Amino acid sequence: MRTLNVLVTGAGGPLGQSVMKAVRQSDLPCRLLATDRNPLSVGFYWADAHEVLPSAEEPAYLPTLATICRREAVDAVLIGSEGEMLALASAREGFERETGARVIVSSPEVLRISTDKWETAQFLAAHGLAHPRSALPEQREALETLIAEAGFPLIIKPRHSSGSRGLHKVPGRRELELLLQLVPQPVVQEYLQPDEEEYTVATFVDGDGVPQGAIVMWRELAAGLTYRARVMEQPEVAAAAQAVAAALRPRGPCNVQLRLTARGPVTFEINARFSSTTSMRAHFGYNEVEMALRAFVLGERVAPPRVTLGGALRYWEELYVPDLVEVKT
Repeated sequence: MRTLNVLVTGAGGPLGQSVMKAVRQSDLPCRLLATDRNPLSVGFYWADAHEVLPSAEEPAYLPTLATICRREAVDAVLIGSEGEMLALASAREGFERETGARVIVSSPEVLRISTDKWETAQFLAAHGLAHPRSALPEQREALETLIAEAGFPLIIKPRHSSGSRGLHKVPGRRELELLLQLVPQPVVQEYLQPDEEEYTVATFVDGDGVPQGAIVMWRELAAGLTYRARVMEQPEVAAAAQAVAAALRPRGPCNVQLRLTARGPVTFEINARFSSTTSMRAHFGYNEVEMALRAFVLGERVAPPRVTLGGALRYWEELYVPDLVEVKT
């Protein structure tokens, strides 16, 4: 089998670095290229080659990335930052025709739903899937109904955020009214309990929109990232995540976050992308990166992989670079 040229963006952040680790764990022969807007990116030192890109918001971003893909004969672009994901989603078909590289990204509509906490809850409700009861602050009657039915504590968070940024547990009405003024574009939701029953579930969706198995990880969070994780056999949780993915039909990776409550699994967030736990999943046999390369680059049919059980503990590590003083940002 020929070596695939695989480009991973966002090599300076935990998402891109996790994807890079999963590329290295793949059974496919890969030449790994890395990009980031910052030359001081750890992932650059893990790759076979690297390039500095403009920010995804800059007009030069897509032309620069396209030039790299053509020059390096890139087979697949795996996206490691949300800004780049949004930029590439609407340009995917034209970008692929121009460069010959396959971009692993979901449609703009799927991303619109999954990156907006309110739209996520509305989508789940419309498809008869368990979801947290939710209200927007301007929907005062609906908000009062939520308070009456769910009671305090509640959760308030920005509609557009990741990594638990801006999320608050609200103990009472006084705190709610204050946070409604402080949190940007807030959505208010019921507090799903118990705390110790939170799971992150990956399910890869093939080109026909069919989820190919799932891997369930119980998790603890720190700084918005999975800090401790345990791969578990939770058929009810896995089935709930696959039902969400089957309804949403993302292109490739899909990460569903939920809690196992008294009324069963309740999804509260969907990430239609790779995640910072992609490398952990790959270690336990569920390599979404390899599945994406096989399905969307090599045109192979993928099947649910065999998942092993175990745990993962995340920790800080340093990379020491003797000539770093010569690098300018």
